[in-house]
Amino acid sequence: GDASAGGRRVGISVDSYWTFVEDVITGNLQAEQAQQLNLNVQQAAGEARRRFANGTLSLDNAAGVQAFMVRSLAASVEQVGAAVLTTFACETLGALSQATATPQLVGNATANEAASLVLRLLSANPGTAIPADCAVTAGSVLHSIAGAHQALQSAGGVMSAAASASLANAVDAARLAVLKRSTIATGFLDLAISTPTHASRMHRAAAGALGTLSAPHPNGSLPSGSFGVPASLAAALSLGASEDLDVLVTSSSVVPDVGGGLFPVTPRQGLLLSLASSTGVASAVSVQGLSEPITVLLPITREVPRERPGSLVTYGGFRCVWWTGSGYSGEGCWTDGGHPEGFVRCQCSHLTEFVGEPVYQVVASSSSSSSSSSSSSSSSSSSSSSSGSTDAPTPAPTPGQGSTPSPTPAP
Repeated sequence: GDASAGGRRVGISVDSYWTFVEDVITGNLQAEQAQQLNLNVQQAAGEARRRFANGTLSLDNAAGVQAFMVRSLAASVEQVGAAVLTTFACETLGALSQATATPQLVGNATANEAASLVLRLLSANPGTAIPADCAVTAGSVLHSIAGAHQALQSAGGVMSAAASASLANAVDAARLAVLKRSTIATGFLDLAISTPTHASRMHRAAAGALGTLSAPHPNGSLPSGSFGVPASLAAALSLGASEDLDVLVTSSSVVPDVGGGLFPVTPRQGLLLSLASSTGVASAVSVQGLSEPITVLLPITREVPRERPGSLVTYGGFRCVWWTGSGYSGEGCWTDGGHPEGFVRCQCSHLTEFVGEPVYQVVASSSSSSSSSSSSSSSSSSSSSSSGSTDAPTPAPTPGQGSTPSPTPAP
C-alpha cells in the first residue's frame, strides 16, 4: 500500500473496480495531482454509496472505501501545505462531502479525520471569505459527521466517553471555522446555520446591549433556550457599552454522556463572544468571575429517567454543568429553584457550553436510617462539587408547586 494514503490498501480485492480506483488515486498522490484526486474521490465516493444502497457493496467494504477516500484527501492537502487557496479548499470540501454523505459508512477514526480536514481547509487564508455554497457544503460535511457520532453513541460500547468528547471537540472547532470564514463577506454578518443536529448563529451587537439572546434548538419544533446577559457585562470586560462584539450562539443535540449510561436532558448550548473583526480572525473574550451572573435557560428535550440505571437512587431535581472539552463540571454555575416548566434555569458566572443534568438521591433501605445523601449523575461533576458550593444542586421542589420542569418527549 501507499504510505501517503494511510499506509494500506482499501482491502477490497473482491471487486477489480475498487482495486483500479485505489491505484488511480494512489497515482494521483504520487504525482501530486491534487485537483484530479478531488475529482476521482468525488466520483468514487459517490459510486461506493450507490453500490452500498443497492446491496452490491457490503457495509464494511463501503465504509473501508470511504475511509480510504478521506485519508487520501487528507494526504493530498498535506502535500499542498500552506499553499491551500480558497477555491481548492472548497473543491476539496465538495469531495469530502461525497465521502461522508452516508453517516452509516463513517466510523470514529474517519469522522475525526474528516472534521480535522474541514478545520485545516478553512484555517488557511483566514482573511479571505468563502462563498455561501462552500459554507453550505462544509456544513453538510459536519452534519454527516454529527449523524455518525449519534449512530456510534447509540450502538452501545462502540464509542467510549473519551472518544465521544474528542469527536465533539473536533466538530465544534470545525464549525466555528466555517462561521469565521463566512462572516467576512458582506451580508454574512448575521449568519445562521442550522442542521437537524446543530444550530449556530453569529451576529454583531454592542457590548452593553446584548440582552436576551435566543438559542433555537436544531429541531425547530422543540423549544428554544436563551442566554440572559446583564448590562453590566461591558464594564466587567473593560469594554465601552457601544463597543461591538461578534456573538456566536450555538445549540447542539449531539451531547456526550455524563457516565453511568446517562445523558444530559438538555441540548449543549453555548455562547462565545469575540471582539468585532472584519478579517474573520476572531479574538475571543474571556468571560469569567462575573459578579452579576448570566442566566442560561436550557430546554428539556430528553425524557428524564426517574431512577438511575442500576442504582438504588431516585430523581431529585436538576443541576447545571458545563462542557470542559473532556467532561462536565459544575464550577461557577448554580440553580436558584426558579425553573420554568420544561426548562432548567442556570445562573453562571462565566461563559462556555452548558447542559442540564438530573440529580439523584440515594434511597435509604428499610434496615438503615432514613437519612440520604445527594449524588450527581456525573462522576466528573461530582468531583468538581468539592471545590465549592457554586454547583450545589437545588432540592427537588414539592410536587404540585409548579416549579419542577416537566419533561418533554425525546426528539
